[in-house]
Amino acid sequence: MASRAVEIDSPAGTLQRGLAILDLLSQGQQPTVSDLIERVGLSKSAAFRVLTTLRDHGLVEWDSTLNGRVVPGERSVLLGVAGMRAFDPWEHGRKLLVQLADELGEAALMAIRDGDEMVYIAHEDHSDHLVGVRRLLGARRPVYASSLGKAYLAALPEPEREQIVESLQLQAFTPTTITTTDELHRQLEETRQRGWAVDLGEHELGVMCFGVAVVDHVGHPVCSISVAGPQDRIRHHQDRVIDRVIATARALSERMGDLDQNQLDQGHTQGQ
Repeated sequence: MASRAVEIDSPAGTLQRGLAILDLLSQGQQPTVSDLIERVGLSKSAAFRVLTTLRDHGLVEWDSTLNGRVVPGERSVLLGVAGMRAFDPWEHGRKLLVQLADELGEAALMAIRDGDEMVYIAHEDHSDHLVGVRRLLGARRPVYASSLGKAYLAALPEPEREQIVESLQLQAFTPTTITTTDELHRQLEETRQRGWAVDLGEHELGVMCFGVAVVDHVGHPVCSISVAGPQDRIRHHQDRVIDRVIATARALSERMGDLDQNQLDQGHTQGQ
């Protein structure tokens, strides 16, 4: 117990527990001191001491009672706003794509929707494979003929999705391109239920892609990311590819969820 007390009373220990409290608050929780004693592992006296320090610095608001709710202070709010202003979601997304491409040895892509098309705004591929995916940065693809587009459409609210699907002119590019609205509806529903889309050479023969939508704080798609490669190669590790694309999209969605549309638009403009 003595070593634990020393650890709590040390500057590093106090900082660690203060950060743990702020982390709880960042999740939208408003714990009481009793909650913090249990969840952060503080004694009553240590909890009061840490909270008093945080309050003195404007990081929390609290009425000094055991059952009083602890909420973010004004300085915490200001720090959050400053962080949001400094955060470029598209650059953050590109960094995640770099990690994804390096980890899987395949091309990692990001695209935004522009009308009936998906526009590629990032393409990372650092593999040494002799066969890969040609550079697509700035290229456009029909929204129905890529995993990126199908993932995006599937994430839309149903009325908006229906309106877009019914307006599409479905043109065949390869034998596997979707050419009927019934088939597109079927694939979008399948995508919506499982959380990822697949492109089986629907715009370019021999290329296989797995895509997932990135969503904002209300669950509306902002963009999509995918991993693509030759079908013969990517099939051998497709389960891992799907898992990693889902995880990366979720990580980016969590960051996008803190931003409003004006910040997203501004970040995209600065990234071009």
